[in-house]
Amino acid sequence: MPSVTKRGDTFRITVSLGYDMDGKLIRKTTTYRPPEGSSESQARKLAEAYAYDFEKKCEDRHYTKEEGMN
Repeated sequence: MPSVTKRGDTFRITVSLGYDMDGKLIRKTTTYRPPEGSSESQARKLAEAYAYDFEKKCEDRHYTKEEGMN
């Protein structure tokens, strides 16, 4: 389950993907900026939808920062 945290005008999205061989937590993060004119609740809903999409892509493709989210 992704974590969505409001940071100013944007939302920080964090996805946990388990642990590596050394026992270190594998986390991927991204930032979501809602469209101009969105209400607070609408922006939160859009960020949560984006977070679930990001989580799915991370799990399916083993996202790395060098590849980017295409």
